[in-house]
This record gives sequence, structure tokens and C-alpha cells, in this order.
Amino acid sequence: NALAAGVSSSLINLFDNGYSSGLMNLLGFSLGAQILARSSRQVQSQSSRRHIIGRLTGLDPWSLGPINSITIGTLSSADAQWVESIHTEGNLRGDLESRGHVSFFVNGGVTQPMCNQALPTTRADCSHVFALSVWAESVRTVSLTFASLRCDTWSDFSSGLCNSNEIAYMGRLNSASTLRGSFMLG
Repeated sequence: NALAAGVSSSLINLFDNGYSSGLMNLLGFSLGAQILARSSRQVQSQSSRRHIIGRLTGLDPWSLGPINSITIGTLSSADAQWVESIHTEGNLRGDLESRGHVSFFVNGGVTQPMCNQALPTTRADCSHVFALSVWAESVRTVSLTFASLRCDTWSDFSSGLCNSNEIAYMGRLNSASTLRGSFMLG
């Protein structure tokens, strides 16, 4: 909470000195996604909604559990003008909840195929960190990448039941701020 307060204070200072909050893109990984979500909420409340972050991206947001979710809050669509989440590990570190306006679930958002270590915690760490790799790849590319299909479940996606659904592209170049829902990619 103290870290979120410091970040929000610095952001408000930046915005009060001329930088447009609508141009700000906050990017947080794991617990950092939850901290930036709280900071973004504080920016809104402390500025009487004069400043609202333009884009907030949560890379495999850390699962806080029910108690901490109440006291800290979790990434949600109210945190910025457009909120996206990218899920890569939903068993131990992250979660499988659709967070924000749009959520992308890489390989179902549970365990990544190349993460086949024997220990469950090591496998979870590998899958959790994979969110950084896909984001980095989306930053390096000059064209839209990571085509994803609107789909509510990995099972439906894997069965081909979503093949005719809307296509969206995950990553930095995605500027479709009207995009909503859950999207799967494998």
C-alpha cells in the first residue's frame, strides 16, 4: 500500500505539471500489476478524477487471495481508461479471472508448454515469467502479433468452437480500446 501511495503521488505530480494522464501506459508484472492498479485508483480518487491513466497492462497479475484482494484491491476495468491483462499461469502465482476490459489467456493461462520442470513450483515460476517474454516479443515486433480468438474457455478454444469468433491481437501494438472480453491464444 505504501509503494502504491508513493507511485500515485509521483504520477499526480507529473500530471499536475502538464503530462497528460491519458497518454500514460502503466505496465506491471505479477504483484506489480496489483500495485499499479491500486496506484491508478488512487490517482483518480486523489485528483477528483481529473487524471485517469490511459492504459494499464497487467502481466500475469498475482493472485492476492481473498483477504488481500479486499484490502489492496485487484486489477479491474475501473483502474484506467483501458485495462488489459495477459495470463500465463493460473494455478499458483497468477489467476484465471478475467481482469480489466480485455484478458488474454496464453495456452489457456495455466501452464506453458515449454515449462515442463518436475517441481510444480518451478513449473509455475516458468509459466508466470513467460508473460514477460510474450510482452517483450510484442514490443520488438513492428506488426500486430499474437492473434487471439474471443472465447470464454480454453476447452471451447481447443475444441475449435471459437474459430469463427472475433480476432484480437495481444500486446503493445494493440490499440483497440473498444475491445472487451476474454481471448485465447495457443
